[in-house]
Amino acid sequence: MAYDTTPPRDKMILGMGLLSVATLIALMPMFRMYFYSVIEPLQQEQAATAGLAQRQAYEAEQRQKLTSLAGTLQQFGQGGRSSSPLVSPRLSTENANVDAVEGWSEAKDERAARSARFAFQAAREREAARAAAQADAGVPVEGAPAPQPTVTP
Repeated sequence: MAYDTTPPRDKMILGMGLLSVATLIALMPMFRMYFYSVIEPLQQEQAATAGLAQRQAYEAEQRQKLTSLAGTLQQFGQGGRSSSPLVSPRLSTENANVDAVEGWSEAKDERAARSARFAFQAAREREAARAAAQADAGVPVEGAPAPQPTVTP
């Protein structure tokens, strides 16, 4: 049987590895220069067009907010806080939660919870009666469409 007795070529393998690393290091500036020469003009063009469009959209949004703010300030100046249903204080009887009144789970105050539930129920009934009275009197109810005026020639 034949055996290969030649020594391994470690020096040649190491030399070729070092040569390829040196070649890549030498070519990196050329690769970067090519990349930047291709990509930079595209990025500048995109930044110029996108920045302008975003700025115009932002300015239009800010102008809209300013005009709506002026209208809101005028509305509050005429009718106060109760002129807008969005900020007027009112009792929420839909989600009546009496946990805070009821107390700790080991020492519940059933009497206070019962009176709070009764107060919420009374408030619901008052609100329903007020809405019915407004509907009978022809006063627009919150959330209902506004009546259209009739024009006689």
